[in-house]
Amino acid sequence: MKKTSQVKKRNRILILIAIICLLVGGIGFYVVQQGKETLLVKKEVKINAHDPVRLNASLFLEEPVKDEEKIEIESPLMNSPQKYSYDPKTKIVTSKDKEYLEPGMYQVTLRYKNQEAKSKLIVSEAESKPKFIDFPSQINVEQNAKDFDLKQYFLATSKESVELIVPDLDLRQVGDQTVEIIAKSGQQETKESVLVHVLSAKEVANGETLTSMINGKVPLSQETWDALNNGDQTSIKISDVSKQIASILKQAKEGILKNKISYREEEGKDWFDPKTFTPSPKAEEIKPAAQEPVTNDTAPDNSAPVYNTPYYPVYNDPIVSTPSDQTPGDQTPSDQTPGDQIPGDQTPGDQVPGGTTDPGTSTDPGTSTPSEPSTPSEPNQETTN
Repeated sequence: MKKTSQVKKRNRILILIAIICLLVGGIGFYVVQQGKETLLVKKEVKINAHDPVRLNASLFLEEPVKDEEKIEIESPLMNSPQKYSYDPKTKIVTSKDKEYLEPGMYQVTLRYKNQEAKSKLIVSEAESKPKFIDFPSQINVEQNAKDFDLKQYFLATSKESVELIVPDLDLRQVGDQTVEIIAKSGQQETKESVLVHVLSAKEVANGETLTSMINGKVPLSQETWDALNNGDQTSIKISDVSKQIASILKQAKEGILKNKISYREEEGKDWFDPKTFTPSPKAEEIKPAAQEPVTNDTAPDNSAPVYNTPYYPVYNDPIVSTPSDQTPGDQTPSDQTPGDQIPGDQTPGDQVPGGTTDPGTSTDPGTSTPSEPSTPSEPNQETTN
């Protein structure tokens, strides 16, 4: 029994010693690992062109290191004097004979306590925010304007391609609306707000000023278009285009503008251009065709022709009968006036030779036709005793 007890006691001591060794070893390993820092660096480091570049270890580290000054940096930027200029004191690097490091991608290697890691230094042109040119605080547009495009009222510029983002507007009601206009270039945005004042066609006719688009034109309602074409309205007021905007558009058209612009020229739009507008021609009024003169074949040679017109009645002057001793073909003008009594047995109310009617009776000028020639009456025979 005594030996068994001693064996058990010895086993307990051995187990205890083993546990103590494990604890001591674990603690020692933990202490050693804490004293050895892992070198963690960024895969890429981006810098804008023209910004100073300092090759400090902190620029590339993902996590800080206690002994940062012990980190070694190696790069062609530091040992290629034919291409780059490197100052060991300030650690600033530039391209040869320049004040900045030109855009490009450069390899950088970091070493620390037998650890090595690589990173990339990327120098690129900075993305600048787009800029609005002479952004208006308010624009006036017409109610129900045709081919309305809110983008055409603003101009933005940027080094890269730039576009405008605008909301949809309801121009069916007059009044005010405040909207936000966004100029976007790459990932950069610039935002501005503008008050849109919607005018009625009557207000435009009464002389209210419409805001010109940046191309100098304005969209109009059909009502105003009709008034201008019909001559009921002879003018409209339009604001002038900004001189700075006009200058930029001119440079862009000539191809000498360095920056990009948001303006895109549109075609096929029904916009009012004060420089080229001419009223649409009116439909030609239908005029009656000129009519040939209507003559009376039985009238004397000295009778004047009669012209039928659609506006006034025609009165054929009475033809004076010839003396009884003349034949109809030998008739000569008489010295009698139209009011004198005509010789013969006819009364003033009777039909006179030549198919003429009483001057007091009008005929339909539009439907009248030449009267049929009447047979000359026999001359009155004088009775002699």
